[in-house]
Amino acid sequence: MYRRLPDIAAAEAEETRVTQLQGDIWRQAVAACQEAGAQAATMLLLPALNAMMDITTTRTLALRMHPPSMVYGILVGLALASALLADHAMASSPAHP
Repeated sequence: MYRRLPDIAAAEAEETRVTQLQGDIWRQAVAACQEAGAQAATMLLLPALNAMMDITTTRTLALRMHPPSMVYGILVGLALASALLADHAMASSPAHP
């Protein structure tokens, strides 16, 4: 999914596919753990799978969440104003030899 990010439509299609694959993996893991009846394996496998799926969700949400354009505009304006004030302060001070 991350390789296709420049193409938003392809990335969204891949995200749907990833979600389906995660669901399939989860269902198969739960079924295998129930069949095996091994509690130790269940306690190791399912939390690890859950953590794997949580981190992919976290990465996807991090890609979608970003500051609004207004914040970037304010930052650029603040940088320009700071440069102007620094230039003004340096212009009025005596030159260093």
